[in-house]
Amino acid sequence: MGKINSRAKGCRGELQFAKELGHYGIHAVRGQQKYGGEDSPDVVHDLPDVHFEVKFNEKMAVGSKILEDAMEQAIRDAGETKTPVVVWKKSRGRWHATFLMTVGFPSNIENESREILVTMSFEDFMYARVGLLRQEDSVYVSPKVRN
Repeated sequence: MGKINSRAKGCRGELQFAKELGHYGIHAVRGQQKYGGEDSPDVVHDLPDVHFEVKFNEKMAVGSKILEDAMEQAIRDAGETKTPVVVWKKSRGRWHATFLMTVGFPSNIENESREILVTMSFEDFMYARVGLLRQEDSVYVSPKVRN
């Protein structure tokens, strides 16, 4: 088997994800394709307040060091105003979304809230996110919006 070109594989993943966003009616293009710089986002899209870090990796899994590192990168790249979301898949798998969620406690418990990593199918993430944009009730949790 030939050597895998990770840059080409990453490009394929970003193009596939941009196409995936299109299925939800969201205009998206690969970031370097549009802006050309290495510091441009993986995918440029019109979904407000979200930064997607796209990973196309066979070893990516919930709880893995690779996913934790990707989340740290997404947090750095998202800045203060966007919600960092790692979207990832394996070659023949489905897209997943991993994001931070703030978990609060009932008012009678004196613990502070904390952030946890949540992973769900990208389809469920989009259902929840688009529902929030339309101000519809949703049975899904809302991704953390960074202030």
